[in-house]
Amino acid sequence: ILKSVTSRAFKILLTATPMQNSIMDLYGLIHFIDETILTDPDDFYNRYYRKPENYHELSDWVSRFCFRTTRAQVEHYTKIPHRIPITIEYEMSAKESTLYGLVERYLTRESKSAFPDMDEYRLSLRMYRSLSSSTAALIQFLSGVENRLEPGEEQDEIMGMLKLARSITKDTKAFELVRALKAAFPEIQKLGGNKKALIFTESRDTQKYIAEYLTASGFSVLTYSGNNTREYAIIDKFQTEAQILVTTDIAAEGFNLEFCSLVVNYDTPYNALEMEQRISRCHRQGQQNDVIVLSFLAKDNYGDIRTLEIVRKRL
Repeated sequence: ILKSVTSRAFKILLTATPMQNSIMDLYGLIHFIDETILTDPDDFYNRYYRKPENYHELSDWVSRFCFRTTRAQVEHYTKIPHRIPITIEYEMSAKESTLYGLVERYLTRESKSAFPDMDEYRLSLRMYRSLSSSTAALIQFLSGVENRLEPGEEQDEIMGMLKLARSITKDTKAFELVRALKAAFPEIQKLGGNKKALIFTESRDTQKYIAEYLTASGFSVLTYSGNNTREYAIIDKFQTEAQILVTTDIAAEGFNLEFCSLVVNYDTPYNALEMEQRISRCHRQGQQNDVIVLSFLAKDNYGDIRTLEIVRKRL
């Protein structure tokens, strides 16, 4: 409908996110402006999708329609504070390392009847990332799986992982998070900022766990998962009532939280755009302080290392 009613109009499209996961996003935007200049969509996809040898050609014609303005280009006429990224590397506890070993051992099995619909790579990354997120997330991922298996070695391995995971009551990463917050908050206050932190996780089980852990550690905490809605009242509550907002990525778009200058990536997303959207909730016009971005990395966890490689490549 929008395309038809604007067919005779000159158009300018403004967006912070012209591409998300597909090169066809570019095709759709330019086709909306002028549908006569592009090839067939299938031809476009086949010529440019994962074809680095054709990227220069793609860049040449896209640059006739798409113009990018970076923060550095507008710094001379609008105040945008600096971004300070900090990666906190940590080592797993003895129990966590043992659990990681059990996961690693399970993934070397030739047959994994518990996960018939997942290929080797996806299953490996999913299990390692669940463990990295929290033992609560791994427990959720494995819960119920043992009931789908006949009694035997594979069932015993999964039950062994679950038993060990349930015995871990304090995750090392949660401990490091508390230590980081206690160190960061006084420094933020010295610089004139508010003693507030926006914490992102991909798992609701992890969200629940760290919210409870932070509350027990003396912080005032709100949680938000949104159920695919935008409940803007949470912004006021965060600004006036709490030090910390623990949220899933439902809050990575649409919220203006310039009163907070500490963003925590408790879990690192695959998608570099999602990472940027998280940070931009706070690192935006109206922010009066430099924004600290904390990310956590388990040095011995394959899921963490691989995710960091993917994000860096996409950036």
